[in-house]
Amino acid sequence: MLFRVALVLSLAACGQPAAQLAALEKQRVAEEFPVVPMQLVIARGGRGALVLSLADDGTLREGQTVVGSLKGTRVVGAKGEEIVAVEGDGRVTHAGKRTPIRFEREELESDNGRRISVDDAGAVVFAPPMHGRRARTTFRFEGFAPKARRTALLVLLVVVLENEKETEE
Repeated sequence: MLFRVALVLSLAACGQPAAQLAALEKQRVAEEFPVVPMQLVIARGGRGALVLSLADDGTLREGQTVVGSLKGTRVVGAKGEEIVAVEGDGRVTHAGKRTPIRFEREELESDNGRRISVDDAGAVVFAPPMHGRRARTTFRFEGFAPKARRTALLVLLVVVLENEKETEE
């Protein structure tokens, strides 16, 4: 990752065309948030109830209803509005407003130190600092691939932040 940043900076200093720089940035984002078809489910009695699915074209669906799509480091709604975005420093925005959440490597971390990750089996895991150990949740990703861990967390953020928004309204 550091090598790519240095390469982009050196190309910029050499006067490389903007199209080449944009292509490098697009490649970096694709590596950080690869689109891998998966479904976020909540476990109920041994079976999973579908919450949200990500298709191979980046489309997000709640059941059969398209609710948005993954576009690089952003998730946009069905009408084109920004739902969730990841800034260059890893900070997450929701509907254009900064949140207390940021990406730290392959985990989400809040300003209070609590972390959320997805384990290799696709289970969503919390790591509150007061307990000192990870706690599995009832959420899991089916069709999950470890290379898409950050993508899975971005999908989870859509569900969590949009549900928070609905309860505030």
